[in-house]
Amino acid sequence: MLRSVYARGERGRRTAARGRLAAVPVVPPEAPAPVPFAIHGPTLSLRIPTVDDAAALLGLASDPDVTRWFSWGPYADVAQPRRFIAGLEEERRTGLKLDLLAVHHEHGPAGITGLYEFSPRDRRCVCGTWFGKPFWGTGANRESKALLQHLAFETLGMQRFGSYSNPETNARPARCSASACATRACSAATTVTATATWT
Repeated sequence: MLRSVYARGERGRRTAARGRLAAVPVVPPEAPAPVPFAIHGPTLSLRIPTVDDAAALLGLASDPDVTRWFSWGPYADVAQPRRFIAGLEEERRTGLKLDLLAVHHEHGPAGITGLYEFSPRDRRCVCGTWFGKPFWGTGANRESKALLQHLAFETLGMQRFGSYSNPETNARPARCSASACATRACSAATTVTATATWT
């Protein structure tokens, strides 16, 4: 289902979305949105954020250092991550982007990572990631990128996987990112043991 949305052209994405929505059960407004899938690595899992994650995202992204290089933030109120989460379903439905919550197996939500700028014709996409400061320097970023590459290459059928890096942040991460994302060969299968589950 994921591949049908992100790897087809615009017409195919609309058709797939209509068929998918017709089969989705009605969920009461007060209930959390269902989690369609999860990708599991050694210390992290990636899944769709729900409204229940808003408070955790507020705690992570209220630090100005975390959002220093972004066009948004820092978060000042829980309504802000709630608005972010509320807009994700439409972005997934149209194939615009796929934001995922990185969840540490012991410490809970760690940040947001995802795939963006899908090009069905060229079979390419771009990744983006931010983590809360407690997870900096822990290897969480590296593992999340491996899981994303597994998703992009093995599930969505992408052939190219890129990323942007601000050279003013730190030259070393920029070089590492470019090296890690340069070829299809650097997929999750070569870096971590990844398993995916769908509901």
